[in-house]
Amino acid sequence: KKTELMELPVSRERIKKIKTLREFDDLITAKVNGFDSAQDYYHQSSCRPYLKDIRVKTLIIHALDDPFMTPTVVPTPEEVSDSVILEITRNGGHVGFVSGANPTKAYYWLEHRVPEFILQNL
Repeated sequence: KKTELMELPVSRERIKKIKTLREFDDLITAKVNGFDSAQDYYHQSSCRPYLKDIRVKTLIIHALDDPFMTPTVVPTPEEVSDSVILEITRNGGHVGFVSGANPTKAYYWLEHRVPEFILQNL
């Protein structure tokens, strides 16, 4: 079965000139999903205003070297409820949290931290 591609709001030539994720979101993501701009998309899609209302024990992990979510998106301890454990790491990339000196024997830290958190908070 042949899959049809959706019509994009910009030309192929313009797409080839995109240099940043924000520019991509402004020209494509926002428009395709009914937002006015990347800023409007980020604002309306953010969970940040609701973090103070969380009542179930919750773990938020963020790496400061995440190329998509810069340090400016990291909530402060004052923005989250007492039920939230906020773990900010210097490294980890975007959902990677891979460590170890040998790439063929990487240690996926997140795979261990999440089950550990769940077991501690059952």
